[in-house]
Amino acid sequence: TLIRDLHLEFQRIYYLILPVFFCLSVVLAWVKNPAGGPDFFDVIKRAVISTLLLVAFQDIAEGIVGIADGIAELIDKQGSLNTFVRMAGEKAQSYSVSTNPLLLQFNDLIIAGLSFCSYLFLYLARYITIAMYHFFWLFLSVSAPLVLLFNLFPGTSSITKNLFKGMVEVASWKIVWAILAAMLKALAFGNIYATEGSYVTLMIMNFVIAIAMLMTPSVVKSLVG
Repeated sequence: TLIRDLHLEFQRIYYLILPVFFCLSVVLAWVKNPAGGPDFFDVIKRAVISTLLLVAFQDIAEGIVGIADGIAELIDKQGSLNTFVRMAGEKAQSYSVSTNPLLLQFNDLIIAGLSFCSYLFLYLARYITIAMYHFFWLFLSVSAPLVLLFNLFPGTSSITKNLFKGMVEVASWKIVWAILAAMLKALAFGNIYATEGSYVTLMIMNFVIAIAMLMTPSVVKSLVG
């Protein structure tokens, strides 16, 4: 409700500021070319395009999310990444509290504690990335009306382009997570969680998944960039 109200409020601000930005853009175009010419038509075109983008913004946003979610579902229909995290949590609850000595004089309790810490790191990494996904998407959605105003000026039109570029990037995070889940499933990593012991393997696996999720924004940005 808050996000919807903020978006509507920014829409009203857009229509209030649009005439000011339009006049300012016309003045700048006249200063560059006092004799008149295509620059004035370019200002009108930019104003119309910005307004059309604002009117259709909700449909555009839903389209971007729909395409990304559809691709992610084609890659991994079962949502395996959530399954892996759930299995890791179940495994963490079953860690041994025995103090029997193991390799290098470590005992089950220490190894189990380290394994639990790796699961905790995985849990926090997943929570952070999902929270970032929702935060960035909502932030871009709310600020869109004001960002679209910058399309009226040729020098700042890249800001508007970056808005939609950022939305595509954030929506694509789910595709990266689906690829990660498909790779883990193909490597039968789920069997490791069902195996007794193998704490070192579990720790490595938890850290790999956690780091991969935290690096998702960087991976997507490098590709889109």
